[in-house]
Amino acid sequence: MRYLFSGGIGATVAFFFLYTLTEWLGFYYLVSTILAFVLGVIVSFILQKFLTFQNYSRDNMRRQVLIYITIAIFNTSLNTLLVYLFVEYLGLHYLVAQFFSSGLIAFESFFIYQIFIFKSNTPTV
Repeated sequence: MRYLFSGGIGATVAFFFLYTLTEWLGFYYLVSTILAFVLGVIVSFILQKFLTFQNYSRDNMRRQVLIYITIAIFNTSLNTLLVYLFVEYLGLHYLVAQFFSSGLIAFESFFIYQIFIFKSNTPTV
């Protein structure tokens, strides 16, 4: 539930900026998609680290940020590609396309975050 909450907040931030940049500021929807996704990733990292995975250690934070950013770059590329495909080939509205793309990326990301970034170093009994 914490993952869904944190991801939901990150997604809300991304949707807000996607809509604002595209509709109010006149950015091209793919440029807005990239910028909004990056802002959502920043919010998401903070919430995932401290709330979802309750990883309060600052010892590995540089490593975590580096891996998280690497994954975010991959996810930004994947997100942009999916939004483009959904809009151009399936005829979806860009916000609907972003919704579906975000869901697919959230599913994939949970396992990557859990296994590679925020894994607990404490042995389980």
